[in-house]
Amino acid sequence: MPDAIRSCFNKARYETEEKATRVAVACWYKRQVNLRVYCCDSCGGFHLTSVAAEERLKPGYRPPAKSNRQLAYERDQEKRSRRRR
Repeated sequence: MPDAIRSCFNKARYETEEKATRVAVACWYKRQVNLRVYCCDSCGGFHLTSVAAEERLKPGYRPPAKSNRQLAYERDQEKRSRRRR
């Protein structure tokens, strides 16, 4: 088996560029890792790489704070857990 195909099997494969891009953005929000999507010549799918990846957002940017809805949900959960004690 050629090395190019062997290395392809060790990577996550995405059927569309859109799916791979969603994963790349999610990785940035979770771990602040810049990833780039590329089309694989071996399998025809899409993979992610950190090589030559552009920064997703300007340095110093922080993801948005939790929404008011999420904060209200967390407060409600906290109140419920206090009642159970």
